[in-house]
Amino acid sequence: MRIEVTTEGNHLVLPRGLRLRPTQQKLTVDIPDEAISPVDSPSRQQIDQILGPYALVRPARSAAEDKAIWHEHLEEKYLR
Repeated sequence: MRIEVTTEGNHLVLPRGLRLRPTQQKLTVDIPDEAISPVDSPSRQQIDQILGPYALVRPARSAAEDKAIWHEHLEEKYLR
């Protein structure tokens, strides 16, 4: 079943008349990137200071895309 829900704070609010069974359920939720607040912990701040200009958020990629990019980098470095 696919439904639209709203949020109140950190809770999802189901449409009126719809209830989940009381057993534990595993759900998949698609959340737009602009709806996520970044976590700003002291550890994250220290890591960002160490990384300097390299401390940027990378676009989401699959493992296969990351691997292809890495292989391209290695080819450029060692074969050209």
